[in-house]
Amino acid sequence: MGEWVRRPQEHTALDDILPCVDTAAATEALGRSKEVNYRLVDVLNGVISNVTNRDFPPQAPLSPPLYYNQSGPPVPPL
Repeated sequence: MGEWVRRPQEHTALDDILPCVDTAAATEALGRSKEVNYRLVDVLNGVISNVTNRDFPPQAPLSPPLYYNQSGPPVPPL
């Protein structure tokens, strides 16, 4: 790894393990991964604020079990 850091343009042993990726492809992959992470955090924050931190009353026996005893503080958003 140190060899690759010192001379990133030359062929090194790390090149045999990691495929060569051009800058545009790497930038696009980074942008997409950031967008996926942002959307995932947004969905989870919605669940935390709309389901987890709400105080649902006890439901009828056939309803989904959303009622539970949360004795601690609310769950913080991500």
